[in-house]
Amino acid sequence: MYYKVHRLPRYRLFTQIESLYNIVYNILFKMTKNKSTYLYFVVSIANLLSFTTGAGQCWTSPVIPKLKTLNDDNPLSEVITTSQESLIAGFLSIGNALGPLVSGTLAHKFGRKLTMLFIALPIAIAYIALAFGSSIYVYYIARLVKGFGTGSAILVVQLYFGEISEKHNRGKIGCLMSVFYAFGMLFVYTIGPYLSIKVFSLLCITPIAFFLILFAFIPESPMYLVLIGNKFAAEKSLMKLRSSTNVTDELDSLVKFCQKTEEKGTILDIFKSATLRKAFTICIGLLIFQQLSGMTVIVSYLQTIFEAAGEAAISAKNAPMIVGASKCVVVIFASMVVEKSGRKLLLILSAAGSSISLVVLAIFFHLKEHGQDVSNFSIVPLLCLLFYIISFSLGLMPIPWAMMGEMFPTNVKSVAMSITSTTTFVAAFLTTLFFPYLRDLIDMSGGIMFFGVAIGIGVIFIYFVVPETKGKSLAEIQDMLNAR
Repeated sequence: MYYKVHRLPRYRLFTQIESLYNIVYNILFKMTKNKSTYLYFVVSIANLLSFTTGAGQCWTSPVIPKLKTLNDDNPLSEVITTSQESLIAGFLSIGNALGPLVSGTLAHKFGRKLTMLFIALPIAIAYIALAFGSSIYVYYIARLVKGFGTGSAILVVQLYFGEISEKHNRGKIGCLMSVFYAFGMLFVYTIGPYLSIKVFSLLCITPIAFFLILFAFIPESPMYLVLIGNKFAAEKSLMKLRSSTNVTDELDSLVKFCQKTEEKGTILDIFKSATLRKAFTICIGLLIFQQLSGMTVIVSYLQTIFEAAGEAAISAKNAPMIVGASKCVVVIFASMVVEKSGRKLLLILSAAGSSISLVVLAIFFHLKEHGQDVSNFSIVPLLCLLFYIISFSLGLMPIPWAMMGEMFPTNVKSVAMSITSTTTFVAAFLTTLFFPYLRDLIDMSGGIMFFGVAIGIGVIFIYFVVPETKGKSLAEIQDMLNAR
């Protein structure tokens, strides 16, 4: 009837720590009048993993320029080649692709909470290796391990949020993941250019340290507890998350929803069911177009792109900081309006704006590469990338991941999210790996134009294929897909 769960031994120290945190919980949260305070506190703790994911994604932006010069800032004692540059950036995406394949199984066997603890450890280890590494191969391995951790984090955190949220705040909570991701990027853009690689990499461990300290505050997903047959623990978890003892109706709905999908699904089940095929097509299409927008490449090579643009009104070191700050503001705005404006409208506006800004930027580079005097338009790259970041952050960044957490029924959610996440990270790896070669082959303008046209095609996909899920429960979304 219920899923099998692998239980780890409860050591006395863990029990004592949990008791201590329960005391703190009673003091801090039971006295508050806002019933959502504890829920958003839990979301913030889990999103420390999203913060470090964003930091890891653009870690290369301030680091690669240091590795391409032969001075004290370069711990490798040699200038990296184009191939090495692409591999340092690309190995993160390989790890990202591998992570969901493992973390989905771990989340299913050991629970969402414990899996989040597991995946925090390789991230910390990777940053330590990057801080003290002096070999290009150490960088490759560390980026691979880091990618494994962050790829796992994206899957498990989104899965967890989809199960602890309610239908009136599911979109907002899903988008908060992108808010923390954006702040992680801003953190890198702000301090990375001005610190040594060693100090910079060690500081990137900070969010993981805070996560490990606050981890005990996170309750297990009530849906997971129902799936393993522990209804009593599920009720306790719901009471904490809702800051209320009146959770009977929600618990009954959870039980009924899980009973419909009590047998664990497989990859084949996704392709046997027309409803699941629709959900899979929607999610994987959104995530692939997210990568074809070029965001992974842009954030990985942002400082390099500004340096290629030549003289500008602001330095190549400071420009990414402005872009990162803009990204944070827009993602916060998107998380506030997603439940009012809906997912689909934001996605269309986001994709269209991203396409236009990249096409204009490509034209600027084309003119510069062909000897045209663009000195009077030196502000154009910054404006284009600002508009691109604003557009992308409005919808393409937060919404595909948020929708992935609500499109699949419980029995196939882990496996479906693993496949879709892995596919998008493979796409991220390919775009990141080949961009330096594409840049050398058809210049910067050709590489950027490719992404601009690709995401323009994505607008058509969103308009005709993606449904609106605003204000719908998980069960209602499944019914809607059945009717399409």
